[in-house]
Formats: sequence, structure tokens, C-alpha cells
Amino acid sequence: MNVKLLKPVKANGEVIAAGTVIKIDSPEVSEQMIREGIGRPDIRDTTPAEDVVWRNPHPEGTPEACLESIRLVMEASLQKTMVDIQASGRWKVTPEVLELEGAIDATYIKVIAGQGNLQNFISLVAQWKKSGSRQFECPEGGTADA
Repeated sequence: MNVKLLKPVKANGEVIAAGTVIKIDSPEVSEQMIREGIGRPDIRDTTPAEDVVWRNPHPEGTPEACLESIRLVMEASLQKTMVDIQASGRWKVTPEVLELEGAIDATYIKVIAGQGNLQNFISLVAQWKKSGSRQFECPEGGTADA
């Protein structure tokens, strides 16, 4: 899984900056990084989600269980959006798309920290999808797929 770092990480004696996308071969390690808020799945990771039956590892009704459920909703929202984008075959990286990716990262961190709003996150993901996959007008007046 490709993981986008949400905070700097020290590895092999050097610091890897936040925002860097790294490939993690171990599902256990990548899931731990996500759970601990160190990273999140990379938006551009092209590996579709597998059908997995999931049980919250935290005791029901605890703040940890609530956060884990919210995290899972955010990850599912991103994954579904990526699958939809891949199925459409249209995508163009623009300054707006990059700005939205930064806003998605920042909102993800805020939600996990209990300071953000899940609906804002889902709304940003929808805006990101629309921005990167819309048709653009050609100078001659026609349209072109992004």
C-alpha cells in the first residue's frame, strides 16, 4: 500500500518529510501507521479495496472505537472516489486538484484529532473528484476530457 505521511518520520537515520508518499509492503505496518495518524492511504494509490469483513479493534462505545469508525468512513470515502475516478478514465491534475488534496490531508488530521468535521472531509473528497474529472473547454469552444 502507498501511504502518504501526515507527519515527518525518522527511518534509517534520516527524516522523511510529511507529504511524502512511501510504499509499505506490510499490511500490518501500513494499518498501524494509519491508526496512529502517521499517514493515510495515498489518494492516487491505484490498488482497489478488497472485500474485507471488518471489526473495530476497540471496545464498543469508547472514544477510540468512535475514532476508528470515523477513520474507516474517511478511508472508504476516498477509496470509493478513487475507484469511480479510475472507472471514468478521466483525470487531470490542476492547481485546484492539488490544493484540494492538501485540504483533504489537513481535514483528515483534524477529524482524527477530534477537531474536524467528517462531513467537511466527505465534501472535500467530492469536490476533488469533480475538479479532477470534469470536462474542460477548448479554446475553439468545444470540450475535452480532462
